[in-house]
Amino acid sequence: MPGLTDQADEVLAFWFVETRPRQWFAKDAAFDELVRDRFLGLTRQALAGELDAWSTAESGALALVLLLDQDPRQIWRHTARAFAGDPQALAKSLQAVERGWLEAEPVQARRQFWLMSLMHSEDLAVQEAALPCLTTIR
Repeated sequence: MPGLTDQADEVLAFWFVETRPRQWFAKDAAFDELVRDRFLGLTRQALAGELDAWSTAESGALALVLLLDQDPRQIWRHTARAFAGDPQALAKSLQAVERGWLEAEPVQARRQFWLMSLMHSEDLAVQEAALPCLTTIR
């Protein structure tokens, strides 16, 4: 079984190397199935808090945000469970802002996904606080 960093790297490679932006946000049953097949187990572990140790490093924390915010939306589309990881993903994204990881991130797509959970928040104050961070996306 691969180590935790290998698994985090696999998540990041899937989102930022193997797939393209047109796949990320389109409703596509085949893509949803691909995400489910590849990451259902890790997503369940992330939701259960079993991968929280990843959040001590920038790349691991971003992988967690993807597992908690994006993957559930693909895996459990059209169900309430699609949003189950939102609070945890939000906490990881806020941590990235606090630690300067967002500001230091040179890759636009990665910055966008750091911010996605803030924009998904139903708390207007969180969304308003995220607005200055959007200027880091160029």
